[in-house]
Amino acid sequence: MSDYSKFLENAFGEFDIPYIDYTNKTLVGIREYDGLVFVSGTACEDSMKGGAPIWTGEVGNQLTLQEGYKAARWCGLIQLNMLHNAYGLDRVEQIVRSYGLIQVADDFYNLDGVYDGYSDVMFAALRERGKHVRTIMGTRNLPNHHVTIEVETIAKIRA
Repeated sequence: MSDYSKFLENAFGEFDIPYIDYTNKTLVGIREYDGLVFVSGTACEDSMKGGAPIWTGEVGNQLTLQEGYKAARWCGLIQLNMLHNAYGLDRVEQIVRSYGLIQVADDFYNLDGVYDGYSDVMFAALRERGKHVRTIMGTRNLPNHHVTIEVETIAKIRA
């Protein structure tokens, strides 16, 4: 386990890194199937404040590249916390794939620069196990008052 991963394990207990409570919903936040774990799409929302968005708006318009990077990083932390709560980070064998939707201005094209925030957090927490393939798309409409980014992840879990 990397030093950053140990830090996160401790921090998850101390900080409220929010994610949606799926209790009494018709969907689940995490679904395990045949050793793979599918993490539901996660936006930068604060479940402690009723799902209020943390980051909203278009990158390249209301938000800078650096702010978009931070929003992507925050989504990565939320998903790591979900994996931590369900399995513990030591059981994450590999982040296999991630898919990201980023709300962007018409003339903004540096999607990789924004989404690197997510990828950098995964690598910092899990080192080689955090490296993944990814698909990123720019969009003009995301839920919950136009959150900036939404991320979903597929991970392999050790038995």
